[in-house]
Amino acid sequence: MSDDEQNRMQVILEDINGKFNLVLEGHATLEQMIRNHQAETRQDKQELQSLIKTSHDTLNEKIDGVATQLDEKIDSVATRLDEKIDSVATRLDEKIDCAVDQLSGEIQAVGEKVDGHEQRITQLERKAA
Repeated sequence: MSDDEQNRMQVILEDINGKFNLVLEGHATLEQMIRNHQAETRQDKQELQSLIKTSHDTLNEKIDGVATQLDEKIDSVATRLDEKIDSVATRLDEKIDCAVDQLSGEIQAVGEKVDGHEQRITQLERKAA
């Protein structure tokens, strides 16, 4: 190989070497960009998980609060219903007692009439005999 050919070959090799170095720099830049993107993605994932956990905890607190309110309202309604049922039962007992007293009085009056009739029948039988 001649000197001229060697010089050309050396120039071509230097040019190839320069281009290869550019490719390596581009590769290193891409690798750094990928690492930066991965770090950002990891951070975004952590933030998203934190937001989801916060939302989950907030929703649980709200659900617990609603459950507590419902329990209180149900207990309040149950108490009012018990009071109303007791009140109705008391009024029914009073009315039943009043009706029993009234019926007892009427039965006693009928019994007295029957006794009176029996006495009259006995008197009539004696007179007829």
